[in-house]
Amino acid sequence: MKKLLIVMVAALWLLAPTSMYADGGKREFRGAWMQFVNGMYLGKSTAEIQQMLTHQLDELEKDGANAIIFQVRGECDALYESKIEPWSRYLTGVQGKAPSPYWDPMAWMIQQCHRRGMEFHAWINPYRARMKSPTRLADNHILKTHPERAFEYGGLYVLNPGLKENRDYILSVVDDIVSRYDIDGIHIDDYFYPYPEGGRPILFSSMPMEDISINHTGNTLLYHDKKGYEDPWRKHHTSSITRDIWLCSLNGNRTFRKQTAFNGEDRTPVWASDDKSFYYLSEEKGSFNIFKRDIDGNTSKQITNHTKHPVRFLSAASNGTLCYGYDGEIYTVKEGAIPQKVQISIVTDKNDKDLIRQIKRSGATEISLSPDAKEIAFVLRGDVYVTSTEYSTTKQITNTPQQERDIHFSPDGRSIVYAAERNLILISCLIRINQFSFYLINTVLYVINVFHLCRSECHIKPSNLFKNLNSISCVNFAVGVDIRRFKVDCKSCESRNVFFD
Repeated sequence: MKKLLIVMVAALWLLAPTSMYADGGKREFRGAWMQFVNGMYLGKSTAEIQQMLTHQLDELEKDGANAIIFQVRGECDALYESKIEPWSRYLTGVQGKAPSPYWDPMAWMIQQCHRRGMEFHAWINPYRARMKSPTRLADNHILKTHPERAFEYGGLYVLNPGLKENRDYILSVVDDIVSRYDIDGIHIDDYFYPYPEGGRPILFSSMPMEDISINHTGNTLLYHDKKGYEDPWRKHHTSSITRDIWLCSLNGNRTFRKQTAFNGEDRTPVWASDDKSFYYLSEEKGSFNIFKRDIDGNTSKQITNHTKHPVRFLSAASNGTLCYGYDGEIYTVKEGAIPQKVQISIVTDKNDKDLIRQIKRSGATEISLSPDAKEIAFVLRGDVYVTSTEYSTTKQITNTPQQERDIHFSPDGRSIVYAAERNLILISCLIRINQFSFYLINTVLYVINVFHLCRSECHIKPSNLFKNLNSISCVNFAVGVDIRRFKVDCKSCESRNVFFD
């Protein structure tokens, strides 16, 4: 009977309406952010810090605040007794040194907030590992125990968000907090983003490298060389300046190895999904066609057999689907299968009576296939379009008086990188909802948090909304996997910059 009574009381408590609160229940979130990384606690005693915080809480209570968002982790450190990370230098002046006389600021703040009827939310900065100011790191700091998991940029040290180990590490910090402290919420928010550094761009290679393709591990490049000027549209050309395919290894000392030796044109290499072979365009058997070659072998295999016109604009999806242009049309093919022409029908929702719009069925100059082979991006008359391979619908992405070119999908297929004749570098993402094609739904423009290493005339607007992109390598707009290798070739920054849609 006692057990039954307890259960009934618990059930009634769970079903009780919010009106049981004296004020009718909480209807508003009136929070205030309190940070510590500006050094306001340095040089102060425990009593002085507590007096400062008490005064702030009293004033906020008078102003009607009912929640405090208190910074407890600024640079992979702790303003509390952490089981994982060292005490913050912003509390004691020395990272890893406990306060004396001993106290736990977060535990103390929780008690003070709850006594005033305020919620306490623990605010952590997830990826920033060290500020610009010099710091003697504690022995258990992440930069000491795992320096390979961070990178330096603009004087800041940042945990690489592309590494699963770092994401799991941050989750372990959060789990430690919520399991030991009576908090009301966790706020994950970073600031002090690294902005573009000044100076000159870093030269990767003094030799021209075109149509760069990066393997899935980010440690090997494929490209074709450029020995001298030659019209890219010329056919059946043989001379000492015809293009060849090269492989560049980024492990240890940079090494270069020639992959093709045909005395005519070999160009536009793209990695196969196994990272052991690649596809490329060659005139070895007459007109330009697609060939396949192992990086460790000398034999080649012909994939397409077009005879009248050259194959152009080769790209590859992660599932082995190849996409290319032929005779003004777009084709897809898988190794061993028959090429299939993509039926494109450009539709528009423009209804302007005074606007004359021409729907073109041919004339695309550049194409790129998404990794899942469901979408094709192409450039038509200087603007970027995306069409579906399944629904036969097309969305115009750009509509500017300047021209766009050099399009490429990101590894997750959620964004497109392209060059444009504009005045600054913008980075944004068209977010797909429920995996539907992004041009069939309302789209939202976001700013992505990536770190731009261009050192001269280019600019970037960072944020923290892009979760799936580990890095971008924008030398000829090939996409990599390591955020530490985000590069932009700024030789042409005076007229052409990099955009993401």
